[in-house]
Amino acid sequence: MASSSKEKAIWTAEDVNIFCKLCIEEIEKGNRPASNKRDGWAVIINKFEELTGKKYNKIQMKSKWDNLNEEWKRWRTLIYSETGLGWDDKKKIIAATDKWWDDKIKADYRFKPFRTKGIHPPPGKYYLVDVGYPNPTGYLGPYRQVRYHLPEFRQGPSPTGYQEVFNHAHSSLRSEIERAFGVLEMKWHILKKMPSYPYEKQVQIVIATMALHNYIRRNAMKDMDFEDADLDLEYGYSVDCDTVDDGASSSNTNASSDMARLRDEIAMGLVNN
Repeated sequence: MASSSKEKAIWTAEDVNIFCKLCIEEIEKGNRPASNKRDGWAVIINKFEELTGKKYNKIQMKSKWDNLNEEWKRWRTLIYSETGLGWDDKKKIIAATDKWWDDKIKADYRFKPFRTKGIHPPPGKYYLVDVGYPNPTGYLGPYRQVRYHLPEFRQGPSPTGYQEVFNHAHSSLRSEIERAFGVLEMKWHILKKMPSYPYEKQVQIVIATMALHNYIRRNAMKDMDFEDADLDLEYGYSVDCDTVDDGASSSNTNASSDMARLRDEIAMGLVNN
């Protein structure tokens, strides 16, 4: 029986996974939930009820979207902006000293859940990480002690063997990500050195700059910043600062067998296609 839309929404882990998948489907169709398009939300609400038996209204769904979005931003801060942190592969959480966590939580209490609980990609989705990062389920790194950096491929022979083919693709994807962020930070200087505005205002600034960027790209206007980057193969490339041969954390040597199998499957698919 479907629950009343007036009741408090209770979300299980499976509910969240289903909700995320439905949101992704709508985003791919152009109905981004954050834009509040009625058609997109109507589809999500109806499909969610079919799959879970729970009938939540748009306000409840939008609230969950916003909460998950905020959780992701905080997690991304821990993963990409903090230094000196480790990873507890057994507990699947960020490893840091008690003092570090005490100071972090004192500065922002919203980080407290991540002290004992991690956040992971939904099933079938993966974070692209470097070799120095542990490889629990959902974190896809390159093959170690195998040629990896793009300059090595440009200055040497083409990738050979499934491991080199995978590493080349992995490095290329990371390079594109670094390049895109590099251009955006150069284009919108405020993104690189954000003033100490209230958090909500900072979010609005990021959204505004991305909206302007998307408008330029979608209307086929000349984007000189990206055109300059396209002409420079090394633009924004920092992946070669990493190394696939130096010592990684002990948890990385015991990488998830599931992720190792997935990496092999992707690598063989790249070779065969």
